[in-house]
Amino acid sequence: MGRNPDDSPDPGGDDGGGKDPRPRGPILTPGLAWIPVSGAHVPYYRRYRPRPATQEQEEPNHPVMVRMGVQANALKDGGAVGFNLGIEERRWGVSTHFTALTLNTDDDSEGKDHIHLADVALTFSPIASERGRLRWEAGVAMARAPDITFIGPSLALSFERCLFGPFDVEGRLQWVPLPHLQLDGQAALAMHMGAMTVRAGWRGLLLDDRGHLDGVVHRDKMGGPFVGLGLHF
Repeated sequence: MGRNPDDSPDPGGDDGGGKDPRPRGPILTPGLAWIPVSGAHVPYYRRYRPRPATQEQEEPNHPVMVRMGVQANALKDGGAVGFNLGIEERRWGVSTHFTALTLNTDDDSEGKDHIHLADVALTFSPIASERGRLRWEAGVAMARAPDITFIGPSLALSFERCLFGPFDVEGRLQWVPLPHLQLDGQAALAMHMGAMTVRAGWRGLLLDDRGHLDGVVHRDKMGGPFVGLGLHF
């Protein structure tokens, strides 16, 4: 007799030649995974961001960074103490600086002259990478002497550049064109230790009242070494 095609073996039967139709469980195989490790907060030019394993380019995260510092400056005719505070993200930010100068009097009389310098500025960083940062700064500056106070526009340029390991080179140059003249420049070598930075360098300062006080031009040129301590988080 011919075999009826409908009499084929039942796939669900116990026939050893049939295939088991039951779904198989997933098979787990070992693979590699990228595990991010978070460390101390460091400036943007020291943040190491590995490339994602996938081909899609993820949008980088640029959190707000706060940096602050204090420094002491030894001058030929006195000394200075300064404080700075900055808040910035990848490109934009704000910064402020304050310096208290204690100087010998111009006429060699008893006592000291106290001059206070302050500025606040909006900052923009056209260059910001793992190796360095360049800032343009524009804002308002104030200079207060014993008998007069000046307030005028302020322009500045500052940078940080990684040299090797934890060491950086830093610099800043500020110009206040009017109503008085102020040139303030400094350069330093900095060492990063986690969230703390220790720096040492040289600062030069020129102050010219353009004769606004008593009709006679008073110009002070001063400079000397400084040391500082900073934090960033």
